[in-house]
This record gives sequence, structure tokens and C-alpha cells, in this order.
Amino acid sequence: MKSAPENDWNFFLQFLEETDWNRALAEKEGGSDLEVYPASAAIREKIEGSKHHLPFEEVQEVFYNPAPPPLISKARDNKQRAIGESFAGRAIVVIFVRDQNENIRVISARDHLSKAENTLLSQNKQRRILK
Repeated sequence: MKSAPENDWNFFLQFLEETDWNRALAEKEGGSDLEVYPASAAIREKIEGSKHHLPFEEVQEVFYNPAPPPLISKARDNKQRAIGESFAGRAIVVIFVRDQNENIRVISARDHLSKAENTLLSQNKQRRILK
């Protein structure tokens, strides 16, 4: 299975420029039925417990926070990656898959962003401010 290129940030930048954020926000606000849940109890324990110390509620907030909405890209093995913020402003990276109902099944989450991920999040916030 072919994996997504690790440093394909041009894809992210193109995605940011081509996305109609107002429409996406309107759809998101109207679609409050989105469910975000851990893939298993062990995954939730890993996120909240000894490895990441990250409350799962903050992980969920990445998908519910409209300002800024998360940046979503392809990751390895049919997974997706979301880079966003909790309501408190904590930057979080979430690895997830969509279930058959298009809900979010969280595989992993961390609040340690790489330099490139942090740059993308900052650029997304700047674009939102300038619009």
C-alpha cells in the first residue's frame, strides 16, 4: 500500500487556498451530529494516560472548533491527520479514520507538533484573520 509523502506541504497549502471556509463552517455548524470517539479503550488510555496526558475532550474539540477549523490531510494506511486547536487554544494533532457513518474514530492524538505542523497551523490562523 502506497503511503502519503511525508513532506508534501504544497498539498496542504493548496488545500488551504482552495477551501471555502465559510461554507465548511456553515456545514459544520449545521452538522452537529458528528461523533468523535476513541478506536478502543486502550487508545483512549494511551492518549489520556502515561503517554500523552491529553484529555480526550480536548481531542474532540479539534473537530468542533470552527475558529480555525482543523487542517485535514491523508496519512499512512488509509488514515487521516487533523491539525487543529482545542477551545482552550492547545494545538493538537489527531490521527483518525472515518467509520461507515462518516464519524471520527480516533487512532492517536498528541499535543507536540512538528515544526512543519506548527507552521501550517499558524498560516491557517493568519489566513482566517486576514479574511
